[in-house]
Amino acid sequence: MQFLLERLAQPPTFDGTQSFDLRAAIAAQIQRLVSARIARTGGDLDLLDVGCPNVVEFELYSKPQLEQYAQRLARLIARYEPRLRKPRVQIEPNGAALTPYRVAIYGSIDESDEMDVFHFELPSH
Repeated sequence: MQFLLERLAQPPTFDGTQSFDLRAAIAAQIQRLVSARIARTGGDLDLLDVGCPNVVEFELYSKPQLEQYAQRLARLIARYEPRLRKPRVQIEPNGAALTPYRVAIYGSIDESDEMDVFHFELPSH
């Protein structure tokens, strides 16, 4: 299933063929959610409740802050990316000295319930 703006961004060719990569579209939508920042106006209201805090502002090696980030991201994915079924967000060890964790997003894309994984590297401080 394509979102409306995805269909408008890649219209079919004259012969009616269209290449659409669902996994890439889901990854792009998740990237948009991660890139959006929380808008604070008035009395700390956020009309659409879209956006994530900037992980660069977290304390270095702060796993509790990253776990709160993962919970928020899981809620956003469940709400704004319905094509990813049973989304689960985890903070995994990365093994690198400056970036010890990475965000892993699990979920199934098709009806087979086979789990796909999307990895997003957290920026270093």
